[in-house]
Amino acid sequence: MKQLDPDLFYEFYSAWKEAPSKFSKGEMMRKAASAFGLSEDAIRRRFEKYNIGSELAVVTGEKKGKRKSNLNSERMDLRETEAKIIAEIVYSNLSGKEPKPISMKLALRRARNSGQIKLPWTESTANRWLNRLGLGRHEMASDEASRTWREPYSNSTHMVDASVAERYYLNPRGKVERRWFLDDKDEETAMLKDSLIKVWIYALTDVYSKVFFLWAYGGKAITPGAKNRGENTVDYLDFLKRAWLPKNDSRNPFEGVPEYVYSDRGSGLKGLKNAFTRLGEIIFKTHTPGRPKAKGPVERRIGVYKKIIEPAIDGKKFADLNELNDFLTLYTIHENQISGRFDLWLAGTKDKPVRRITEQNFYDATVTFDKRVVNNYGCIEYRNHSYGVALDLVGQDVILFRDRDGNLVAEDKLGNLYICNPDGARSISQHTGFQTQSSDTWLKTDRMRLRDEIREGAKKQRKIFTIDDLFPKSELENLRYFPANAVPVETPATMAPSEFTDVESAWSYIERRLLIYRSEMPVELFEAVQSRLDSSLTLKGSITNQEIYELLNILNNIDFESNDSKESTE
Repeated sequence: MKQLDPDLFYEFYSAWKEAPSKFSKGEMMRKAASAFGLSEDAIRRRFEKYNIGSELAVVTGEKKGKRKSNLNSERMDLRETEAKIIAEIVYSNLSGKEPKPISMKLALRRARNSGQIKLPWTESTANRWLNRLGLGRHEMASDEASRTWREPYSNSTHMVDASVAERYYLNPRGKVERRWFLDDKDEETAMLKDSLIKVWIYALTDVYSKVFFLWAYGGKAITPGAKNRGENTVDYLDFLKRAWLPKNDSRNPFEGVPEYVYSDRGSGLKGLKNAFTRLGEIIFKTHTPGRPKAKGPVERRIGVYKKIIEPAIDGKKFADLNELNDFLTLYTIHENQISGRFDLWLAGTKDKPVRRITEQNFYDATVTFDKRVVNNYGCIEYRNHSYGVALDLVGQDVILFRDRDGNLVAEDKLGNLYICNPDGARSISQHTGFQTQSSDTWLKTDRMRLRDEIREGAKKQRKIFTIDDLFPKSELENLRYFPANAVPVETPATMAPSEFTDVESAWSYIERRLLIYRSEMPVELFEAVQSRLDSSLTLKGSITNQEIYELLNILNNIDFESNDSKESTE
């Protein structure tokens, strides 16, 4: 639509509206058409549109007018409901690496075939509705606004992560080598050629003060069959021990275990969940996969080291990992000191003192514990004493450790914890009326009670079960197949029936036995056999198998091929 000057348009409209005669109105319309370069019909439509209440900005083309929908309110609600269903199907495939939404064409097909939508939908209509509801592909892929991390005091939350150093590698002799590769292919080729090993930088950041701690690890892969060492429980255990224990260097006051450990879902930290529980009830939290910025403070420290510090010390050589870690210690102390992070961390400990641990605490929480097998009495034998565990763990392996109160605790393969009962196995006696002793400490677990309920329910299911539940006849009521295209198969006859009631069946048997058709016989022979069969059928009403055998014996001695050759010669 051509855009018009609103003030000039309004002047022409007012003059047209107040014109005393049709001639005057037409003259004013022609002047407006000439001034705006439009036809008289176009000017008339705009005058009439403005006359019935349309906005001046819409009539003059300054903004687009909203087209009124032809759908009533109920239809609009149904459209919106079905649009949401279509959106759910479109984005139902957002899983795996680099997920992509389902195409609108396939999504509509699924929705129709499953009976989830009733209204007619086209791809363009569906896309338009999704965009209107804010469910377009761009909106769904856009990130939510980030949040900042804040904690009320020191050691409330520690963020932990690990990443590969960009310029330092270990050679097979354990020496640190400096390399700088342009792309991943160069790195893989050089690592394979020179047997280089990646160096991993582990980082921990206190969320309240932003105090950070770095340490480098490297070496051969721990897991059999793995190419690289990667993040692993052994290195994380050593790293957290160095970070949380009091430091020998008095320039670094940072110590103590946190209330929460926040990280990704890496396999290295998963193996420490039980150790965290035993080491001061530390709660382990993870963020959503694929969102590293969720732990921004620790990601920033790793990024600063890799992108700023490593290039700055590119000319520095380190003999081994010990020298590299000496540099990391100096760097962390220097940065935390001049930035005031240490002072802020110490100030935060006044509100809530840190929870200091010792080497023995760390050992007690992380040492490999004893394994035992639960015997037939639901007990384990530990240091010449029998401890009761649970009624439903017979034959299973459990791991034993002591909690903070000194109780012996058994952990099953599912991670369930049981405080061991020093009273040992259950017992019964006639002196007690065959009542089970220690029954109050041998209670059924929720899983045992659930299994009992399922057994009772299984009995009911067995009674009400019918074959129709598995193979319902209703599914076969309307099932029909057309006969398959087939060719009849004939096999050579062996035994003749006791009698033949017609000549045709007798001939059929003779042909199958002789492997020759009657049309291939000499005419005289065919007429003789036909006459014999007709007379038998006329006299006796049937043809006996004895007569058929006699005819076959005669016909078997005739060489039909020689007779055919003679006829052809004649």
